[in-house]
Amino acid sequence: MTVTSASFLLAKPEFAKAGTAQIAAALAFAELQTSDEAFGDSRDYAGSLKTADILAQSPAGRDSRLMLQQTGAATTYGVERL
Repeated sequence: MTVTSASFLLAKPEFAKAGTAQIAAALAFAELQTSDEAFGDSRDYAGSLKTADILAQSPAGRDSRLMLQQTGAATTYGVERL
């Protein structure tokens, strides 16, 4: 993925409280779960959504969290990625 902590924060400033170290860790974890085969040209977008989903479920992402029980996804970012 070509997404960096800085580019992620430009697109999703609601995660500024998480800090760049936590964002970088979430990006690395999301990269492992976002393959070229599954997402093709949309891999960076899917990886950003997975990163947002990971962060929104963390204590630092509390302000960005919205639980959606009926969808099976834990956050709005997870729903969008589906």
